[in-house]
Amino acid sequence: MSTDTKEAKMDKFIIRFDGNQREAIKSRAEKNRRSMNAELLALIDAGISVTDAAADTRAA
Repeated sequence: MSTDTKEAKMDKFIIRFDGNQREAIKSRAEKNRRSMNAELLALIDAGISVTDAAADTRAA
């Protein structure tokens, strides 16, 4: 396998979950028909969008 694959170029992180967070992410991922990784990325993107929109509103 070539190291030039898309996956090889992506950053990887280890995340430690508190309490029931893992189960909550797993449940959301199943409900949304995504992997846990895809669910986490969707939540991060949503959070970034919200904070960017809030910053744009304050700047206006």
